Amino acid sequence: MMPMGCLTEPVTVLMSRHVVSVLDSTSVAVAFEQMKGNHIRHLPVLDGGGSLVGLVSDRDVLSMLGVEHAGQQPVANIMHRDIQVVGPGCCVEAAARFMLHSKKGCLPVLDEDGQLLGIVTEADFLLHLLGGGQGCDCEPLTFLGAE
Repeated sequence: MMPMGCLTEPVTVLMSRHVVSVLDSTSVAVAFEQMKGNHIRHLPVLDGGGSLVGLVSDRDVLSMLGVEHAGQQPVANIMHRDIQVVGPGCCVEAAARFMLHSKKGCLPVLDEDGQLLGIVTEADFLLHLLGGGQGCDCEPLTFLGAE
């Protein structure tokens, strides 16, 4: 169970600070390799000056399958430009409610100068809920169809 008051804590307590990002000129193929290699589903896209200009999800990349020369295109061609961001003072509850109601899988966290500080993902909320991923003495999951 989450300790009382954790919903009012700032998102900085649960955000991922090591953010894998790409430049807007990065090819779709390289972005996909970054996602696979880092086991992530969202890539913030930065311009040459380091400012956040978009976001690419694994679904955006996968939607390019079958498109001729798709892997050579820059991520700028497929990134979402209308992204919601939060500041470091945003509380956990507000971020969670926004993500739930808007069906967004992540929220970039920017400082007051617009620089990327971190990213909050659905997985970060689950880890926070579980107290940082500490194990429990629960019964293991059973998978249907497993032998």
